[in-house]
Amino acid sequence: MIIEFYGFPGSGKTTICNELKPLLDSTKLNSVIYEGLTRKPIQKLRKNIIKFFFLLFFLSTKPGVCLDLATKIFKTRQEKISDFIKVTFNILYLFGLYSYNSNRREIIIVDQGLWQAVWSIMYSQRAENNIDKIIAIFSLFKFRVVLINCDISEVMMRINNREVEKSRLAKNIYNGKLMEKSIDNHLFICEILYKLYSPIVMDSSRTESKILASYIYRKIVREIEFND
Repeated sequence: MIIEFYGFPGSGKTTICNELKPLLDSTKLNSVIYEGLTRKPIQKLRKNIIKFFFLLFFLSTKPGVCLDLATKIFKTRQEKISDFIKVTFNILYLFGLYSYNSNRREIIIVDQGLWQAVWSIMYSQRAENNIDKIIAIFSLFKFRVVLINCDISEVMMRINNREVEKSRLAKNIYNGKLMEKSIDNHLFICEILYKLYSPIVMDSSRTESKILASYIYRKIVREIEFND
């Protein structure tokens, strides 16, 4: 099972992921967290080595899909070549991660997944004309999406207080000029998520992360028991 968290930077995705993992492990449901945020250089190095492994795995097993994805992302005409390289790298790594674990019993928990990457892509002017073609390839995998809502004022405060380097998405949201576009893109993705996945929806600005994680845990366990 793949559990992707989606929401504004600073909405509490990583915190809730870390609260969810021990709950799943306590019932012998093996889970692995792949975090997008790291605070120490050694953690960042380890994360990048893991990313390279899964990217190479996907390149070696599905070269055609890799080329197709990279071509479609290129057509979105990202503002900088570095933006194109980074978002392509992250999406191909996630495809590799999901492909590698497709036949395993582990629950993969991702706080910065494919849908978060789509949000980042959509700042370019030509993204809307190509984004559907990218999303169509996501059908290779089955997701359980957790949508984390949070008051925008709370999001801005949390982004400002972050100790880690701000992501491209966080910088764009913190930039007043791009706030309206950020919200529009977010709502566009939410519409797609509701149509495709019936996401688990939580509000982190009003409820503690432990309570949210406990609710998500019970929901996931019930679904696993039902499917078994």
